[in-house]
Amino acid sequence: MYILHECAVLSTSQNYIVKDIDEDPRWRLIVSKFITAEDLENNHYLEILGDVLEQIDLPVNYCPYCGVHLDNNETVEVSYSHRDYSKG
Repeated sequence: MYILHECAVLSTSQNYIVKDIDEDPRWRLIVSKFITAEDLENNHYLEILGDVLEQIDLPVNYCPYCGVHLDNNETVEVSYSHRDYSKG
């Protein structure tokens, strides 16, 4: 089950803060870039307009947009994942 941080400042579907209470108890900032028409023209590996092109996943204790302390009381390991779907 996912819990989404409701942030008045962060009002885009490309970026969000979420916690998966079943898998990982940490809050994570997800930043996504979606495929545009220009991306489709420039990269023959891409097929569908609007699919995720790249995504970065960072653990956070505070919302970097509104400053709210999220209910994480543990130390966050400084790690991230970057997924680049532009390479076939």
